Amino acid sequence: MKAKISPLTALRIERDKTLADIASTVGVSVTYVSRWESGQRTPNSVDGEKYAKVLGISQEEVSAIIREMDKLAPYEKLGEQVG
Repeated sequence: MKAKISPLTALRIERDKTLADIASTVGVSVTYVSRWESGQRTPNSVDGEKYAKVLGISQEEVSAIIREMDKLAPYEKLGEQVG
């Protein structure tokens, strides 16, 4: 069975980054980053800027992805299938 992942997770994987890479650079826990990617939490502006920089995109792009995820029901936040 293929696992569904969020758009933020897909972007991180596409950039060949791990949760630990992001967490270490941003200065937060792996769990916290995972919650951003699953839509359970939203990064503050400082952390969001660091997150975006690690992924090589603008903070506005991260914010746009998060806004789109917020419009979805929890089960719909997981989109692309991998595996």
